[in-house]
Amino acid sequence: MIGVSRSIDRVARWVAVTGMAVMVACLLFQVVTRYGLSEPPTWTEELARLAMLWAGLAGATTALLARRDPTLVRYDRFASPAMRRLGRVLQSLAVLAFCAPVLLASPAFLAVHAQRVTGALGLPGEWVVAVIPIACVVLTVHAVTHLVHEIAPENDDDD
Repeated sequence: MIGVSRSIDRVARWVAVTGMAVMVACLLFQVVTRYGLSEPPTWTEELARLAMLWAGLAGATTALLARRDPTLVRYDRFASPAMRRLGRVLQSLAVLAFCAPVLLASPAFLAVHAQRVTGALGLPGEWVVAVIPIACVVLTVHAVTHLVHEIAPENDDDD
């Protein structure tokens, strides 16, 4: 299961890095054209926003797999090994609880956005928001991978 998660993660990392590069390039181009030519193209802001959405959600999946996602409390520094394991299991269950309703609503959500087109780029609306269910599928795979790792009887490590 970890092999599947790592393979998906390689793709997600590529999407995140590419999205960040596109976003930065668009913003730099927009600054140059705005202040250098006094005529910024309208599509750069929309493409930068789209790249930010895809990069952010792809990066979130990568952070979850690496257990580098933001937390309010760093329980791993002061909790016993059993409590750390419980915390990791609860985190994975919370991810699954979040993703389940999103995935259930995704067909209707994508159908609504299929009727829309982006203003400047003219892209189909479902291309813009497709990253949400895709990210939830990837998050679900990573959460199940973590659960299998935590619950498996041969798992005796504390990391």
